Amino acid sequence: MTYQVADTNGTTTTATLTISVGAAPVASIVLVKSVTGVVDTTGDGLIGVGDTVSYAFSVTNTGNVTLAPVTFTDVMLGLSGVACVDSLVPGETLPCSTTGTYVITMADSQAGGVLTTATSTGVPPAGFELAGGTDTSCPRTAPPAPRTVSTVDPTGRT
Repeated sequence: MTYQVADTNGTTTTATLTISVGAAPVASIVLVKSVTGVVDTTGDGLIGVGDTVSYAFSVTNTGNVTLAPVTFTDVMLGLSGVACVDSLVPGETLPCSTTGTYVITMADSQAGGVLTTATSTGVPPAGFELAGGTDTSCPRTAPPAPRTVSTVDPTGRT
């Protein structure tokens, strides 16, 4: 906006006023689910049916508003709305406080791997909607970055 100001002597000055408006508030989150280990529970020296897979989770606030709290759900692991982090500021990545394990089944082996999906939820400030984060681990198929793919080879090769 341009405006003119005149003093009492009739001298005018022209000035430009610039008003900057910040980016629109956006609440968005990315969840990454990672395999942290596999225990050969059956003792056969192979990764397969009966063995236990351990998972860890992390979240990244990809929006520009703080999310508090952040939880996640992973139905396969029996986790629903469990604690992840108390608060997550924009741009921050933190590990979740909850982890999980899963015992590989015959159905997983016959399907060629373990298919698992986890979904995160963060509570934005009042009045904002959250674009939820989902991580799907799928056999032999890489989901779009930044995701982690977890597969179990029924032949025991990793």
